[in-house]
Amino acid sequence: MLTPIVVTAFNRPIKLLRCLTQLKDLDNPIYIWIDGPRLESDSDWQLVNECKLLSENIGLKNCTVISNDFNCGTDSVINGISPK
Repeated sequence: MLTPIVVTAFNRPIKLLRCLTQLKDLDNPIYIWIDGPRLESDSDWQLVNECKLLSENIGLKNCTVISNDFNCGTDSVINGISPK
């Protein structure tokens, strides 16, 4: 059994691209957790959306993308990836 990998992301699509590119050849299950944009930040909306689109379309073999519609902060990562 392969160890699952969790990647957390927010508003840095270029750094996320570099990270996911390194994971492309792995067979491990990959979970990408993307927190939503902050309500008071106009730039977050576009950058978070770019992270979502990148994660969904990069072509990882065994990938699940989990995203929030609004910003929950760093404490929400555990809740986002824990089984419900």
